[in-house]
Amino acid sequence: MGNPSRWRYVVLEGEARARGVAHGEALADRIVESLERADFMSRQDTGLPFTFFVSKVHEAFDLKNLHEEVQHELEGIVEGCHNSGKAEVTFDRLVALNGAEELIDSWWPWHLEKHHKRGARKRREARPRCSAFMAIGSATTDGRIVAAHNSWDRFASGDAYNVVLDIRPPAGKGHRVLMQAAPGWVSSNTDWMLTDAGLVVLETTIGSFDGEYIPDGKPEFVRSRVASQFADSITDWTSLFAENNNAGYVNTWLLGGPSGRHDGETAIACYELGSDPKLKHLEFKTDGYFAGCNIAQSQEIRLRECKDPMQHYDIRGNGARRITLDRLIKQEKVDLDRAKAIISDHTDVYTDDKDTGSSRSVCGHLDRDDGKYGNHGQPPFFPWGANDGKVYHAGTGPTDLTFQGIWGNSCGQEFNPDTFCDKNPQYEEFRGHMNHRPPGATWETFPPGATWETFPPGT
Repeated sequence: MGNPSRWRYVVLEGEARARGVAHGEALADRIVESLERADFMSRQDTGLPFTFFVSKVHEAFDLKNLHEEVQHELEGIVEGCHNSGKAEVTFDRLVALNGAEELIDSWWPWHLEKHHKRGARKRREARPRCSAFMAIGSATTDGRIVAAHNSWDRFASGDAYNVVLDIRPPAGKGHRVLMQAAPGWVSSNTDWMLTDAGLVVLETTIGSFDGEYIPDGKPEFVRSRVASQFADSITDWTSLFAENNNAGYVNTWLLGGPSGRHDGETAIACYELGSDPKLKHLEFKTDGYFAGCNIAQSQEIRLRECKDPMQHYDIRGNGARRITLDRLIKQEKVDLDRAKAIISDHTDVYTDDKDTGSSRSVCGHLDRDDGKYGNHGQPPFFPWGANDGKVYHAGTGPTDLTFQGIWGNSCGQEFNPDTFCDKNPQYEEFRGHMNHRPPGATWETFPPGATWETFPPGT
């Protein structure tokens, strides 16, 4: 029989509200669990209950003119949860859950500075987030797009990210979107999305971004979902995403598929959008690769809107992964198997350790990092790191809406929270808030049942 799936795959079909109802009914228990975890994490980060941030969503976000697809889907999720006996789920609680990153990391520090004059920080301190790359042309075995990504977070938060939503709107209401998400989310937020327009969309957070928050803008989770559902090309996606930017969650986006520049052109792109509308970066390639490791690619954004521009060079921190990804991608042409090896790699170029995994490895393991050399902003052995791995190779699945994912650390190694807390009693309060990730994790295909084969280039 093999190992049972560690992911939850959910198909959401029809009009937006019907999709939401199906989402709420299928995942009601886990949505409530996610809200409980959000309260634990909110208290860890701010000393405030999550209900405080729920009460501030209309102040922090422009919700007056939400896109109807997002609005109706959120309303449907609430209805579905209520149908399942979870009356505690409300529209505002779902908005806060979807926008927690923006509320806690961006709006709250901005609010404190603006209204209470508590220091000059516009954002919370930088933390390592994700590793990713996208390659095309001579960088891949057949010239087609290959992409890989893992999501870094505290394990207590990341335990929720094992949901794959297959969103299938009716004709005329945008594209089918296959994305990694969490219960109750209407956008990926981990940000791994494929669409039937032929787009692959992923990102890594710009970790030291410190530009101004824009409270009358649209939340990132809304803009990324609308762009992915309605864009026909990379240029369409960037235009839709930039509309009414709130700079709430600022990322290095890696985009692949129809470029929108020339008929029939397939390309990859790196896109960054800062607070200042003049500070945006869009670079296309039809040959080569882009890699993301929580450092702005744009020198202008890095120097003008990031508080630690030297991260680019600092191999005690995120700069180490920049070097590792560059070396690994150049070593040999990339295909699906090579992508898996890269995204699960444990090389630490600062300590020259290739086996253990650390805050500086592509497959992140702050839980194994003693912090002696660290520039990762957390205490030693903090329970944080890669929560998954995803890979994509255009033209090698039955459709281009197919990817493979592994749940748990990208390397598939075990994390036992009880053993960890016994060894690291300083994190005892996390016990009961982290799930066991047993050994033996394997790569799974989505949609389930899809088969993979390698086709000759050009077929």
